[in-house]
Amino acid sequence: SPEKAFRSVFVQQLLLGSHLNATKGFVQVSALDTSSLVKHGVVGALGLCGAALMRGLNLIKSGDIELKAPANPKDGIAKLATRDIRTPVRFNMASGKDSKTACAFSDQNWGTPMRKFTSAAQRRSITQLQDIVELALASLTIGQEPDPNALSNAGSDDEFALI
Repeated sequence: SPEKAFRSVFVQQLLLGSHLNATKGFVQVSALDTSSLVKHGVVGALGLCGAALMRGLNLIKSGDIELKAPANPKDGIAKLATRDIRTPVRFNMASGKDSKTACAFSDQNWGTPMRKFTSAAQRRSITQLQDIVELALASLTIGQEPDPNALSNAGSDDEFALI
């Protein structure tokens, strides 16, 4: 169901690591209503998280990035995902040289999916956005991974609607 959109463990980890940690301890500016922004002003961040996740999964699916099992299973996903990952190099026909541009996380390559994810996030109600933020913040508060049982794996015809 749409109420479960943006609740995957991966999106929650990206949101927490890239946006919520950076806004923790914000300065209250009443003219900007920053307290409300912190609670539900995450539409753009969710769009970027969705596009970044899609890019990473596509690179793994295409074989451009290989993830190897950690030497110690207790290392977990966080350490595994940061090991030896580099942007793949492709031959650029225009320049006649190898380039990382084809796989770069740029507006040219990922702007359209990011805008679609952002549009999907904009269709969430303020309450749904607050729930998404609270779910991610709960893992920050207790210092652990988001609870996969609280997250959704529901499907949808719109690949961007329920990430």
